[in-house]
Amino acid sequence: MLGFGVAGLEPVLAALASLHAKVLRPPAPGERGMRCVVQDPDGRKVELIAAMPDTAA
Repeated sequence: MLGFGVAGLEPVLAALASLHAKVLRPPAPGERGMRCVVQDPDGRKVELIAAMPDTAA
């Protein structure tokens, strides 16, 4: 599976929806931030991660 860090999931998912990408796992909190998994038109799975702001400051 290929993975990309993104600034925010909502705008990326909106853009991918217009390209007919399928959401396999909706956005949910993970170890490194919000993550989701989409499938491209060729069937490849792509993980998207939006880092959460550091709250330990």
